[in-house]
Amino acid sequence: MFEISATHPRLPALFDVNVPNSPILFSVLRGENPGRAFADDEANPSQAAVRTNDALVFLSQGAPQAFLDETLTHLGQFGQVGLIWRPSRALPRPPQAPEIIPRREFTIGGANSQTLAALESRLPKGYELRQIDRGLLERCEWKSTIESGCGSLDNFLVYGLGICLMRGNDIITEVYAPFWGLDQVEISVVTNQAYRRRGYATTACAQLIRLCRERGFEPYWSCEAFNIAALNLAARLGFRGERDYEIRLYRDASA
Repeated sequence: MFEISATHPRLPALFDVNVPNSPILFSVLRGENPGRAFADDEANPSQAAVRTNDALVFLSQGAPQAFLDETLTHLGQFGQVGLIWRPSRALPRPPQAPEIIPRREFTIGGANSQTLAALESRLPKGYELRQIDRGLLERCEWKSTIESGCGSLDNFLVYGLGICLMRGNDIITEVYAPFWGLDQVEISVVTNQAYRRRGYATTACAQLIRLCRERGFEPYWSCEAFNIAALNLAARLGFRGERDYEIRLYRDASA
């Protein structure tokens, strides 16, 4: 197994465009977010694996069992492996994982423009929606999460997009679009615990979805399968086309 550039021109064609969390994968393959790529051949790869900065691992389509096994062994040298996997997938089969995180993705983006406009209009008096800049990002609850996933705050500010719902100088809700795929962009959101269950996340997400569509990208949503709040928010925003998948966690081989 060889480590090659994540932006190797032959890599994108090796991966299924419908793989779960595909916006993360393809943002790495374009060089917009950090990651490492490993393949069976340096010059002309026919099988490959990509490991993101957050240890998510994507396997190329059609990979044989031997390549999957080698991938898990080799990448385990660099830390934990979080293999993206759809349980219904045919062979190969990954080995039993110490931990499996059930997740759900929504493959069809949010509501139409009229519905989104109505959701945006629910902004309460005294609140405002502001695009995330350096100053806001430094104060955000998910600052470290964004920094880890994107490699740096600067990287997010160059390639990503975010919205904060504000009350005065207080950040109430943060909504992010850090990973831009082929034609989809992954959306994530967090609301200050003291302000949850009031519809603020719905309003902020509606604006971010509109801004993403203005750039020509459809929103993509994924969350843990038992995160009821996230599933309900996805429904309010009009996401559909649900599919289940897993993150299979394998421990650091050096631990």
